[in-house]
Amino acid sequence: MRQSWKVYLPFAITGLLLGLLLFLYGDRRLLAAFTGIRLAPLALGVFFTLLTLLIGGTDRWRRIVRMSGTDLSWNDAWRMRLGGAPLKMVTPLRVSELLRAPYLVQRYGIPTATALGVVAFEKAVIVLGVAPALAVRVAVYGEVASLYVFVLTAVIVTLFATSDGRQIVLRSTRQLAPAQLPRVEQLLTAFSAAGFGGTLKWVGYSTVLTVTEAAALAFCLQAVGVELPVIEWLTVLPAVLLVAMVSFTVGGLGAREAALVLLFPALDPHSLMAGAMVFFVVAKVGVSALGLFWLPSYLRGMAKTD
Repeated sequence: MRQSWKVYLPFAITGLLLGLLLFLYGDRRLLAAFTGIRLAPLALGVFFTLLTLLIGGTDRWRRIVRMSGTDLSWNDAWRMRLGGAPLKMVTPLRVSELLRAPYLVQRYGIPTATALGVVAFEKAVIVLGVAPALAVRVAVYGEVASLYVFVLTAVIVTLFATSDGRQIVLRSTRQLAPAQLPRVEQLLTAFSAAGFGGTLKWVGYSTVLTVTEAAALAFCLQAVGVELPVIEWLTVLPAVLLVAMVSFTVGGLGAREAALVLLFPALDPHSLMAGAMVFFVVAKVGVSALGLFWLPSYLRGMAKTD
């Protein structure tokens, strides 16, 4: 019972954020923003969601696991991707994706350290995939904040993806927290296998998927009447997706809406929130509902090889 707060925390934070947004902007105009949803942009939003979160995400995961020498099939990668979607919805910071590690250990005999390293590698390249959007903003607008974050990202890639950088990380861990050294080594497993060039390749792959997911969000916004210039959705919406991904809310709900309102203060907040909620239903609720069909076999696969 003492740990039950972890289960309810995402729901509590989601309710708090949504309640705050409704208190500030009202609910009647938000409901009005849902009227007259345009079907063509909505259909494009669904298409790009399927392309990114299902096909692209499954293919990326399968290829990353294969770096460890494991012949992960498309069907099994699909089962892991879809089966984990309902769990990912209700856990903060996507920690439920750590369950992929025991699945790989049980079904393929991958060492636990390697499995954890593969999971950590995929999460890292997803986050780093936002960096090119920052570079574009630096080039177009000369934003100092984006420049700082981009430079920091480049330093992180260099540290984790080069042998000299990994040695620096390991030496620092050994000096500051020796007990954590085995865990850090686990996280670096896939970076070592990929190398610097391979890591950049996976960051590039994640950038492409980030752009297509941002397009899905842009079309969902367009479905409720929010028109964004291409350069804006191309460079700002990836940051919104990142905020939603690392939030403590249910599927990013509340965090995504708040980020849009803050980053686009000149636009109607009710339409922004409505478009974000449409995206939530399409990309999170829809995918999670589909994933319920694969959830039982995914959970069984963690316990035994079938």
